[in-house]
Order: sequence, then structure tokens, then C-alpha cells
Amino acid sequence: MSEGGTSVEKFQATAQPSDAGDADVRQGRALLQRRDYAGAIDCFRRAAQMAPDRIGLQLDLGRALRLAGNSKSALTPLQQATALEPHNADAHYELGRAFLISGRPEAGERSLLRAIALNPAHAPAFQALARCLWRLQRLTRIESIAERWLDLAPDTAEAFAMKGGAIIKSQVVARLDEAARLLAKALSVEPGNAAAQGLSRDLARVRLFLELDRAYRASAGATSLRPPDRPGASDGIAAELARRIREAQTSRQPFSHFYLERVFPAAFYEQMMASRPPMDLAVAGAVDANYRDRKGFDLAIFAERDAAKARFWQQLYAAMKSEPVLDAFIDALQGRALSDLLRTRGFRLEADARLLCDVQGYVLTPHKDHCARFGSIVFNLPDAPDHPEAGTSVYVRTDGLNQLDNGWHHDFARFRRVATATYLPNSAFGFLNFGDAYHGVEPLKQPIDRWNMQYTVRIV
Repeated sequence: MSEGGTSVEKFQATAQPSDAGDADVRQGRALLQRRDYAGAIDCFRRAAQMAPDRIGLQLDLGRALRLAGNSKSALTPLQQATALEPHNADAHYELGRAFLISGRPEAGERSLLRAIALNPAHAPAFQALARCLWRLQRLTRIESIAERWLDLAPDTAEAFAMKGGAIIKSQVVARLDEAARLLAKALSVEPGNAAAQGLSRDLARVRLFLELDRAYRASAGATSLRPPDRPGASDGIAAELARRIREAQTSRQPFSHFYLERVFPAAFYEQMMASRPPMDLAVAGAVDANYRDRKGFDLAIFAERDAAKARFWQQLYAAMKSEPVLDAFIDALQGRALSDLLRTRGFRLEADARLLCDVQGYVLTPHKDHCARFGSIVFNLPDAPDHPEAGTSVYVRTDGLNQLDNGWHHDFARFRRVATATYLPNSAFGFLNFGDAYHGVEPLKQPIDRWNMQYTVRIV
């Protein structure tokens, strides 16, 4: 459902006859039709120097810039176009698309709603609006917009896919068959539609997750479990980490989890702390609004500053993604039967690791992780044991509901905190993402930078 593309679209010329710049405008449009975007932009800019307020010219320039892949540069002429022609639906549509491609879907939504208000039959505006809403994850509205889009363009694969995808992401179990029919319709219209193919895979994963969750809930398990001994690598940090994970005491109440201290050898942990990147290299750690205070680190950028320290994390990530660590995680949490089941369904498990810093003010309301996740370990990396309350907390619902709400974040008021895995140096909290695996981070009285490393096992 990505926005972009370089195809030249048909449009109605809106520029009015004028002597100033006529030749450049005509030549620019001819070049645009031939996909010579750079030449078209030069022509429109020369015309704009002679007649900047000429009706339609800024729209021509903005459209050419967008098609050339310069959507941010297109914003200024397109904003001028909407100011000069406030009742031109095409101008608002182009501005909305440029906002979307520039990473500003909320602004794009406003412009596209204006375009639709001016021209309720503007099918491309509905398409772009659906894409904005998809970026914003406004799932209910995506469905209604897709329906209106299909009224205008009945055989549009992307519209069927978007509506089906919204149902899947809403995780309403009773409507999964409806989502399957919509995706099948999309693929019958356009067999190679990438969005429908990807969403069909997502739907299969949701159904698999439901099957795994039912199997987990039905399984009998003691409240304290020990993993079986399994062969692994004989040396290295991967083997040492796998050994420590296997030593964890696992509880199934209220869901399968463990808490472990002294995870890494002391000298190695000191090296981890000494190798942390500086905060001026931090980038956004997640796109979800619930994680706006989470920061991550691009090791390629870090390597330009300190190659040795970046290499340390690259090697640690590789060790954590290894089979011995993954096997230890599965066995420690008694997940082998679930792992075997998903393999019989054509899926597999894949692990990754990344260093994060949840900056001051970070709060994470109770939630279960997305159903693409099998489980996780949060490795706590504080400098000192001064804020044990900053660890991951375990919650139970107080409303008695049992629903597929993986990935949804809830208010604290609807939950009771059962325990907190204390935020201590060189400790870890691991869990399976099945059953009522609600977890989060409580609001802190004294905000801190919360360093941690996330180990995530995904279903792929």
C-alpha cells in the first residue's frame, strides 16, 4: 500500500491563455507526457518566473516535481496552487498526495478530504485518502472510504485489498472470512497485486496465531517449569547466553514468562555498557505512536563514529540471532510444541535483536504484542540499580474480557498490575506472546533514560 510511482497521469489542463510563458507551458506539458520530468520542471519554472500567479501553472510545476520524486519540493507550488484556485479539486488532490509521499499523512488527509468535498466523484482522491488512513491506521474509516472508492471504480484490486486489510488489522475474528473473500476478489481482479498477496499472508498468520493461542491455552502446565537439556554451541557468547536462558525458572501465571539476573558474564556486561552509542546518534526506534519516546540506533551510522564499538554490537546481534539462543528461548518457555505446530503450517521462527533507549517520559500502557510475534526478551541495561520500578510490568484485565487484541494498547484503569520485573543491571524479562500476555511500563515518578536490548522472535 505504498505511495509513489512514476507513471504519467492524465489530467485536465487548468492554465488559462496568456502570452507570458505560453511556449514554456506547452513544452513542459509535452515533456511531462514523455516522462522527461527534469525538462518539464525547467520549463514550468521559467514560465513561473514570468507569470507566478498564472492560473494552473503552480499545479503543473507541483505535479511535475511529484512525478519526478521530489514530493517535498512539490509542496510549495502545490500550496500556492490551492491558494490561487481554492475550488480546484485537482490542486487539493495533488497537494494531498505530495503530503502523503513526504511522510505527512495527516496533512494529506485534510487536503484529500477537501478535494473530495469539491468533487465527490474524484476516484484518485479516494485512493490517496485510503493510503493516508492506512498510514495512520484508522481502520474503520479505511473500510468506509474503500467502499466509496469501489462505488466509483468497482474493479479496483487495491480498494478490495485495503478493505480486507483493515478487517485483518482490526482483528475481529468473526470477520476474517469476509477479509479472505475481499482479498480473493482483489487477486481475481489483479492476480499479481502485491498488497493483496502480502495481506493474504498476514491473514494466514493471524489464523495461525489463533490456532497457536488455542493450543497454548489448552495445554496443561505447571506454574514453574524447567527446560529440557538440548545440545548447543560449545563456546562463545551465544552458547553462554543460551545456557543462562535455559537456567531460568519459568512461570505460567498469568502467562509464560521468566525473570533472570546476571544474564551475561560480568566482564562482557561491562563491555556492553562501555560500547553504548551516544544519544546524538539516536533515531526513531518505532513508527507506532505508542512508542514515540523510544529511540534506536543505526549501526552503520555508529560505525562512522566508532567502528570498534559498532562492530561489537553487530557481533552481539549475530550471536543473539543464532540457533542456540533461539532454541534456548523456545525450550525455556515450553514453546517447542507451538514451534513444531507452526512449522507444519508452513511458517518458521526468526529472531532479531536491537539496542534501544526509551527516553525520559516513556510510558507503555498494557498490551499484548502483535500476533506476528512469538515472544520476546527485554534485556535491561541500566548503569545502576537505582530505578527497579522502571522494569516491564505484568498485568491482568479487570473486565474479564478475553479477545484477540494483540497490538492494541489499553488504559491502565482497565488492568491490575500483578508484578514488575525489576529494572536492574544485567537482568532480563522473557515471555511468550500467547494467552493473556499483557505487559507494559508504569509511569515513573522520576523519569529516566531506560536503556534496554530487545530480542524478538517473529513468525515468518
